[in-house]
Amino acid sequence: RVAERDRGDDFEADGPVDQSVLAVVGSPEGDIYAIHRPGDGKRLTVSRVAAGAWSDIATIETPGERPEVSVARFSPGGLLWVGLRYHQGKDERPFGVALVDVSLGAVAYHRASADQRELRKGILPVPIEVFDAAFMDEDEVWFATSEGAARLTGKKVMVWNESNGLASERVRAIAASPGGIVFAATGVGVGEFDGDRWAFPRELAFPVNDVAL
Repeated sequence: RVAERDRGDDFEADGPVDQSVLAVVGSPEGDIYAIHRPGDGKRLTVSRVAAGAWSDIATIETPGERPEVSVARFSPGGLLWVGLRYHQGKDERPFGVALVDVSLGAVAYHRASADQRELRKGILPVPIEVFDAAFMDEDEVWFATSEGAARLTGKKVMVWNESNGLASERVRAIAASPGGIVFAATGVGVGEFDGDRWAFPRELAFPVNDVAL
């Protein structure tokens, strides 16, 4: 679990020694960021990568041990969304998403919870197991989750599952087009959302693991 840097004619390992690099992602401005942790450490570090140097800018924490990254995506406005998991003994548990402001080094956590005190603190009810994220624009975020396709607009979360239009609620990947169409990859095919309802073309009625535009 090391980062590999392209040197033109070959790749070579890069990044902090003895650390697991879990994600590398580019910002809309063209900057490179990495998310990493020391071995079995309990925290994740977000670093900016420039000229071969890794500069720590933020720390992500979870309730357990050995946190993992399920997805890392920048929004069009430059906020970094990170899907999280962690280990509790032998169990792996989801932990919603962290929203990182890389300009300030600030981190906010969002996940569905029955605790009303969390909602009053501004924690948004995003499904806790997130596999992918896509952005219609800065104010509309879509998530592929184990509970269905979730749309976050402002502070409101809407989830589509098998009861309201999805053929399968375990969504593996998601993509949003500039024209306002959302595509969801599931175990039974690709769903297409036109803003009103979902359709599942018969030509794509087979397990799909990823989708991109």
